[in-house]
Amino acid sequence: FDINVNLQDLISYPEMLISDFPDNDKLINDIITLTKNAINQHQNMAIEEGQKMADYIKESLYNMQQSLLKIEESFPFYKKELFDKLLRNMENLINDTINDDDRHKILVETSLKIDRSDITEEIVRLKSHIEKFKNLLDKNDIPLGKKFNFILQEMHREINTIGSKYNTKLIFDKILFIKEEIEKCREIIQNVEWTIN
Repeated sequence: FDINVNLQDLISYPEMLISDFPDNDKLINDIITLTKNAINQHQNMAIEEGQKMADYIKESLYNMQQSLLKIEESFPFYKKELFDKLLRNMENLINDTINDDDRHKILVETSLKIDRSDITEEIVRLKSHIEKFKNLLDKNDIPLGKKFNFILQEMHREINTIGSKYNTKLIFDKILFIKEEIEKCREIIQNVEWTIN
């Protein structure tokens, strides 16, 4: 014959489920102790991992600063070279028919073009973002994920602008290095639970 019995029917009978454990209080205490130990181990691992990632980011920020310094030091030479090249090109186009007034206008236009390609502001802002990021790394007990992401986004914007204005093989590897480091830092920030002591 066929009997349909479900779990609800079984557990509704008195004494259907009987614990074989003589001391339920001891079992509960053991479970609580094991759970607390597991949570503490997890927290310690998270703190250790967070500290390692913070150390990595600090080193990355330092390396970015060093690359940015090289860019900053080399830019005046690039700026002069760009100015001379533009001036030569304009004078060649006009040939010898240029008078003093035209020459002055060419110099003014060339200077304006060079000023628009200047990266001083971007360098100052990028330095400021790096310092702000480093300072935030030393803060405790505040949620920082969104602030870190925002600063990294601004850093990326500045290095892109520097790369578009200062477009030469001379510093291409430095620009690329800073972009890569920003991206690595962004991945860490998005994937690690931050608890820094």
